[in-house]
This record gives sequence, structure tokens and C-alpha cells, in this order.
Amino acid sequence: MRRKFVIAAALLVAALLAVPPLIAAASAPPGRTAPGNVPTAAPTVATPSNSPSVKPPSTLPTPDPNKLGSNVTDEHGQRLWFGEESPEVAALGAQVDEIWHVNMHNIAGTALTSDRRAVEVYLRDLDGPGGAELQALKEQAGERLILIPGRRLLQTDTPRISDLIAQHGLEIPEMAGLSINILTDTVEITVDERVAAQLPGGKSPGLAELERLLAAQDTPVTIVPGAISTFD
Repeated sequence: MRRKFVIAAALLVAALLAVPPLIAAASAPPGRTAPGNVPTAAPTVATPSNSPSVKPPSTLPTPDPNKLGSNVTDEHGQRLWFGEESPEVAALGAQVDEIWHVNMHNIAGTALTSDRRAVEVYLRDLDGPGGAELQALKEQAGERLILIPGRRLLQTDTPRISDLIAQHGLEIPEMAGLSINILTDTVEITVDERVAAQLPGGKSPGLAELERLLAAQDTPVTIVPGAISTFD
């Protein structure tokens, strides 16, 4: 039995076509089915946006219907998605993705808001590559396009972090995945709580060391629950 450890290029949550119309994190370990129009690790488009809508459980928060671009999260801080995006929003998302794909050294990624009525773009600097194109597009799209500058982490940071693990020979048996979460601007480490529960203190020395190394680089970390998959 071999362990499958996923190091995602980025959790770029480009939910434009990839999230089922209910929510992103209701039917699987929280955050693990977050959508992925993500280069390298999670190919573009996983689920059609026109699949039937399902009424979410009443215990879940729902977006504010009076606020375009409203967002809500679950108890783990993972964003939830509801309903279906309109053809106009889907088209806007496609335009944004074209700009993102050629400016990944400045643009971290894109996401739909929870209500699927607006597109968010996370980037380092509006004056950097792709910024002018995004601002011109916003003049046309108005409040349906939300530009969020000031991000520190990009998809291109992922190899640096995986190299850090290899260079220091870190053994992290509870780690199920590693990604850049553009919504929180953090390195997101997915931990299998079943494995962690068997470790002294609930954490391996390797994970503690990785957190220390990233903190020394002023790189914030978020720990989320998940599961390690295996294959023969």
C-alpha cells in the first residue's frame, strides 16, 4: 500500500465552473473539494455549472441576498458556494482567467464569491503585470469584478515550500496535502486527524519544524482537516 501525498500548486479557488451548485465543502472533508481552476495540480473545470441546485442544510450560513458578492464560510473557515453563476459572470470569469494565466508572477488567482454573482481576483500589485488589464475590465464589469491587491503568496511559491520539505528531510506522516490558499493568503496544510491522533502531542516533529521554517520566512500557515488517500 503506497501513500498518495498531494502537493497542490495552489488552492486558487477559481470557482467559475468547478464548484457544484450547492457548496464547496459540504459533502467531503471541509475544504478538500474546494474548486480548482488551478495550474499543474488541479486541471481547469471539474463540474458543470448547470447541474441541479440543491437546497443547503439550514444550519449552514447563507450569503446576504441584498449584497452582491457576499461571502460565507463554514466552521473551519472554508468558503462555501451556493446557486449557479449567470452566463455573464461565467464569461467574465473566462476573461479574468486569460489575464491570470499569463501574469502568474503577480496575480495569485481568482474565485467566485459565495453567491456566485461576482468574481474576485487576488494579486500582489495593481501596478504590476496584468493590473492595467484587470482595471480596464473592471470599468466594464463594475461591482461584478472585485480586485483584491496586497497578496504575498502566489502559485509560484509552491515549489519553494516543497523544496524546503525535501532539503530538510522532513517526515510529516499526518500531512495529506499542501497548497497556497489565495483566500487566506496562507500556506494551507491538510492534516489527517486520524494519523495525527496517534502522534505524541498530535503533531509530528516534521510538521512542527516546517511551521518553524515557514514562520522564519514570514510565511503564514493554516492547518485544515483532511484525509490521506492510498492506492495499491
